[in-house]
Amino acid sequence: MEKIIDDVRRDAIAKLKKATDTKNKLLQSAEQIIMLAETARQRGLLALEEIVENIESDYAKQLITLMIDGTDPVIIAEIATNKYWTDAPEDVQAMIYYIYLRGILGIQSGEHPKLLEKILLSLIPIEVCEEYKAWADEREKKSQIRYENAIREKQSHIRYENAITEKFSNISTQFSSENTLKSISDLENQLQMYPNPSIQRIARDIDNRTWAVCVYALKGEKHCKMQSKLLDNISKRTKNIIMEDVVFNPPINETEICDSIAKMLSIIHQLQKSGEICKVY
Repeated sequence: MEKIIDDVRRDAIAKLKKATDTKNKLLQSAEQIIMLAETARQRGLLALEEIVENIESDYAKQLITLMIDGTDPVIIAEIATNKYWTDAPEDVQAMIYYIYLRGILGIQSGEHPKLLEKILLSLIPIEVCEEYKAWADEREKKSQIRYENAIREKQSHIRYENAITEKFSNISTQFSSENTLKSISDLENQLQMYPNPSIQRIARDIDNRTWAVCVYALKGEKHCKMQSKLLDNISKRTKNIIMEDVVFNPPINETEICDSIAKMLSIIHQLQKSGEICKVY
């Protein structure tokens, strides 16, 4: 198979030497392969499904689809070389066929995009290489800018989350109603009997506001263990939403606390009855 592929390479090089206009089409095919290689390395071969429909070359589409489907590289190479000799591309188109062939096989075998880039650039004229390098440098600069912006955004988000967490921790609660205190005690007694998987199942049936109010009701040193249990068994995103709800929304009154606890206890009872959650004594 290596000899068959090499025959295609030699034929493509010979035909490229006779071509008059090589620049744009060669650049486009090389750029596509490198972007495919980088995407596959970062996100896996299945991520190429999002890109393949935007590629104009039917030849490239066929090879990429075969690769995504997990077709053996030998079979891909056979199909690709058969298509090459059958379609009989001329001039620059012959080299484009080979670039797609060599690029797809390189991506499938896990070659590093930088190495694959050097291999592809060795196939095209020096003046086209210079333009490609200028394009690659510009792309690298834009990528670096995006990376730096993402880092700054993440740092800003972390500072915001820390500020919310601090404000949430500093909120004090004081309940005077015996009914409220009994509701909180009932909730705590119920929660401590269920393992974490059951708490996660309960969370699926309760809206964020109810969960937030129950978390608020369990504030304070006496109930901190149960409050942590509620917060640790939901996603980080939902946890942040709940803390924001407590921090920024109007003060939570004791009536809403009792209503929310009653709603949670009712759902716990329903899930217990249906066997979807179970107690651990």
